[in-house]
Amino acid sequence: MPHTRNIISPWIGNGDPDTFHETPSTLPGLHLPYAPADLGGVYEQGDRSYQKVVVDDSTASDRQAIGLVAANQLAYWTNKAAYRVSNSPALAIGGAAGAPNVVAGIFRHAVTLGDQCFILQRGRAIPVVSDGSGGVSQRAVALATGVNRVITVALGTALTYQGVGVYTATPIANVAIIDVDIPCIP
Repeated sequence: MPHTRNIISPWIGNGDPDTFHETPSTLPGLHLPYAPADLGGVYEQGDRSYQKVVVDDSTASDRQAIGLVAANQLAYWTNKAAYRVSNSPALAIGGAAGAPNVVAGIFRHAVTLGDQCFILQRGRAIPVVSDGSGGVSQRAVALATGVNRVITVALGTALTYQGVGVYTATPIANVAIIDVDIPCIP
């Protein structure tokens, strides 16, 4: 298996991977974003790890049900080779049924379809949209019903889906605080 491609000093226009996003230019000959080779690269900052991706804009048919990308939502792989993600489980590789096993990371802010951004894949005490259940030290996995949120796996129960992380606090207002640990792809 290939190693991840760590970027020591990526171009982050505003300096903050939690809030950075870049819209490709629509001007003729300038359709590529700045530093296109950074796409897919992994960037580590303190205890956090990010991967630069493109928010999939290939279809909008499922957007009415899930809505546009919002902060703290799960990102699902739609095309790993092109580093494309979506907040819609229906657009994930394998559809909604396969979505819990292709979680790419956590969106840290609202992002426009087609933009490049960084998704968080590892970090402590990260807010994530949840179903409101869960408690300290319980495992979090993506919900398998086509809704973008995490659910709890009871202590001592084997994971049947890809883990998202471990709860560090009881969810409040359907937002869980989780120590996130999602594998990146090379």
